[in-house]
Amino acid sequence: MDGRVTVSVRGLVAAGLAALALVAAYLIGSAGPEPAHAETSATTRTITVTGVGHVAVVPDQLGFQLSVSVLRDDLDQAMNDGNTAMQAVVDSLKAAGVADKDVQTTDVSLYPEYGHEKGQPRTLRGYRVNQTVSVTVEDLSKASDIVSTALAAGGSGVSLDGLQLQVGDADSKLAPARTDALDQAQAKAKEYAEHAGGELGDIVRISEVSDEPVDQDLGYSAAGAAAHAAPIPLQPGQQDLTANVVVVYELK
Repeated sequence: MDGRVTVSVRGLVAAGLAALALVAAYLIGSAGPEPAHAETSATTRTITVTGVGHVAVVPDQLGFQLSVSVLRDDLDQAMNDGNTAMQAVVDSLKAAGVADKDVQTTDVSLYPEYGHEKGQPRTLRGYRVNQTVSVTVEDLSKASDIVSTALAAGGSGVSLDGLQLQVGDADSKLAPARTDALDQAQAKAKEYAEHAGGELGDIVRISEVSDEPVDQDLGYSAAGAAAHAAPIPLQPGQQDLTANVVVVYELK
C-alpha cells in the first residue's frame, strides 16, 4: 500500500456548499430585525393668538404717471413726434434729479384712428401714438415742481394721472407697530391661559402676515393746457401702517 489518499472532487464541492449555507444562515440570523420597542414623546399644549399693531407715518414720496399722445396724418411723423415729446419729459425728470430706477415705461401703443359721421363711410383720421411712464419722486418737497416742469416739457400732448402719496421704505418704519402687535398677542395669550387653568410658557413660533401699505390716491388728472397750470399743492397728511402677527405660546 503506497499511502495515497484519494479525494472525490464531487465530495469537496458538496462540503463547500454545505459550509456556505451554514455561514449564510448565521449572517441572516445576525442581521434580522431588532426587537420592537416603543417611542413616546410628550405632547406640548399651545395657544395660538394674533396681534395687530398700527403706526402713523407721514408720506414722503409721490408717484404719478405721465402720458404723451399725438395724432398725425403720417405714421412716421406720429412716431417721431411722440418719441420727441416723451424724451423731453424724461430729460426734464432726470435734470430735476429723478433717478433712472424711478422712471419706468409702462405703455407704448400705436394704432390708426378713424372718424365716422352718420351716413358717411369711415375715414382715416390719422395715426395715434401713446407713450406712458410711471414716475416716483423720492423727495416729496420737490415733487410739485418736478411734475409741473415735466408737463411743460412735454407740450400740449402730455397728460398727468394717478398721483399717489407713498411711504418710502415702509418696512423700516413698522418697528413700533410690530411691538404693539406682539404686546397685544401676549395679553390675549395670558388671558386664555388663565381661563384654561394654566400658565403661559415660552414662545414657540412667531409669524408676520404681510400687509402692504395702501398708497393715497389723490384722484388728480390733467391734460393739455390744463396740465401746465400752477404747481399742484400737496398736503401729505398721515398714513396708517399695520403689522399683523401670529404667535404660538406654550401652555404649561
